[in-house]
Amino acid sequence: MKILRIGSRPSDLAMTQSRYIQKRISQLAGAPETNIITITTSGDRIQNVPLSQAATPDDRKGFFTKEIEDALLAGEIDAAVHSYKDLPTLMVPGLTIAAMPQREIQHDILVYARGKKILGDFPWIAPGSKIGTASVRRESLLKMHCPDMICIPLRGNVPTRIRKLKERADGIDAILLAGAGLDRLRTAGFFSGENAKLLNDLEISPLPVSFFVPAPAQGALGLQCRTDDSWTREILGKLHNAALAETVAAEREVLAALEGGCHLPLGAHCRLENQKYVMSIFLGVDAKDNRKGKSFYFTRVSRDAASLAEHVIDEIKKDLPVVLTGRRERIEEIQRNSNGKVILPLPLIQTLILEPTAAQKESFIKTASSGKKFILAVFSASGVESFHTAAQKWQSGKNADHLLTNAVWAVTGAETIKKIEKLFPGARIDFVSPDGTGGELAKILIGSNSPAGIEIIAVGARESRPEFAAAIRAAGMTVQELIVYRTEKIEPEIKSLQKIPEDCYIIFGSPSGADAFFPAYRKTFPHSKPGHRFCALGPTTADALEKHDIVVYAKSRSPDYAQFVSEL
Repeated sequence: MKILRIGSRPSDLAMTQSRYIQKRISQLAGAPETNIITITTSGDRIQNVPLSQAATPDDRKGFFTKEIEDALLAGEIDAAVHSYKDLPTLMVPGLTIAAMPQREIQHDILVYARGKKILGDFPWIAPGSKIGTASVRRESLLKMHCPDMICIPLRGNVPTRIRKLKERADGIDAILLAGAGLDRLRTAGFFSGENAKLLNDLEISPLPVSFFVPAPAQGALGLQCRTDDSWTREILGKLHNAALAETVAAEREVLAALEGGCHLPLGAHCRLENQKYVMSIFLGVDAKDNRKGKSFYFTRVSRDAASLAEHVIDEIKKDLPVVLTGRRERIEEIQRNSNGKVILPLPLIQTLILEPTAAQKESFIKTASSGKKFILAVFSASGVESFHTAAQKWQSGKNADHLLTNAVWAVTGAETIKKIEKLFPGARIDFVSPDGTGGELAKILIGSNSPAGIEIIAVGARESRPEFAAAIRAAGMTVQELIVYRTEKIEPEIKSLQKIPEDCYIIFGSPSGADAFFPAYRKTFPHSKPGHRFCALGPTTADALEKHDIVVYAKSRSPDYAQFVSEL
């Protein structure tokens, strides 16, 4: 019977992966006999210099695969088991990937001596620590997130790097590794017998993929063979996982568009969550396609993996126009400070100041004049403006600052803070919602050490969402409501919608804007235009878009309209 010959690098990890595939093949019906043939690559031989300096960029793309691919083409082996991230995006003529059988743990890990842990969260260890890595991506990520850390070049297979850590070679305090490699060695029983103590006293901390973005195809295996070898292709094809291959293909599409290999500080990770494809991207400052001039990362969403990759590539390479919805005054303010970015206005809401009820006004003035500390909660810049107008009116044109002498402000975001600082100089802002929502602001107040019985006054709109007041009351605390404005929707005209560019970001800053926009948009475009990337400022607005059956391409990391525009 014909023997299927599997080519593998000689490292412990590569052999573990090849033996795993050998076992999977043996479990197939009518499985052939298999042999593993070890082949030493350039990456195995050259260990004394960083990967980024080991060869020219073109050579580095096949640094761990060239000799194995040569053996395939020469007919010396029938199949090869690769760490998919090591494979160049341009396949060698005559070769193909017959299967992607699995994808293990995809995140990076930080490994360090347990006794060095001084922090409860990333980076866990002290600033100024020396971190060993051979990856330009990991080095660039570390410099962005922890500029105080010192990167030390570190080559070698996984066990070698762990031994160097334990020996404190070059004073190394920690190492960065792919979680999949360590996990595969563990599963295969490598850390037993003579290696049983290798992981003793070491802490292994995973790094979230959306924050410390892994390399394209990290954790995946690629099974390669000759294109014309139908016998091997059929056998390997039985191990193929099509769903996982779709996400890996999207990541490698980004890699190919940036013409990158292991010398490129790029992270790309695609995953399927709740029937949507989610892609996280990192690009280091040194990448040639980095138009922002700084390292950055982001996460984007789509219903289709391939179109998501296309949109991400566009975002990296192009400065797309932004359609801003919301209040005309706010849009014009952002336009004035846009630094040349193309911003197209689409006003969808207007704010109308309301006179609070007599009972609300009386209750507020009584609390503000009591001489006791009280909390003033506001949820938008519009709320601050409306409150300022109302308070001035109540004092017959006099300055209303004396009403706020004992006020401690609780706010939902940076824009609200800016407006308070402008209209109420010297205001004491003690509480800020981390995600821009009233619900999170309520949690902060409930968990604070404020004295029991302190008055809370919520300044808002007639259409304000109930989460804040409901959470405060559910905790047994009291809250007064002071309604100072209402939001009026403006339905866009069809001609305005038709002027929206084919490729652009459309940003919504409130649920009201989304509710005003989509009925008219659906009339104009029964199906969303492929190039329209709908973006939401904060989780509340994102929920509103999803109620209109819209996949939110991008969500802001902070409730700051201008900052979000700048990030895009």
